[in-house]
Amino acid sequence: MADGLGIIALKYLTPKNDYLTLTIKFGIRFLGYIIAFLSNNILIIFIAMTWSILMSTAYENICDGPYVNSVENEYQLEFTNIRYIIRFLGESIGVFLCGLMYEIGLKYMFGLSAIFIMFQLGLAYYMIYLRNKKC
Repeated sequence: MADGLGIIALKYLTPKNDYLTLTIKFGIRFLGYIIAFLSNNILIIFIAMTWSILMSTAYENICDGPYVNSVENEYQLEFTNIRYIIRFLGESIGVFLCGLMYEIGLKYMFGLSAIFIMFQLGLAYYMIYLRNKKC
């Protein structure tokens, strides 16, 4: 379902502004996590998790594409391998932290996730700024 939604988002629902596109992907996820943290309601938590999973592949052309394409062809395999190593390392650290937060309470898992999303969104905005400044 996430891939299908990602295809629809890429084809029909991609705004011209990259900042707006990232806000749709990560900003709504951030708000969902904050609301899940504050409400501690299982339905809101389910909605936040579902949105996060469904939007995982949407807008990859904005999040990943420009940076992979900016690397010369002879280094793209190396760059992609390093990118995947970092991604899987980040996911494993995230699973570890979720396990720690699960012992405290499910809502705290979303609070910690919101902090990481805020950092990720700020870094993504900065990367777009650098990319636009370069052009």
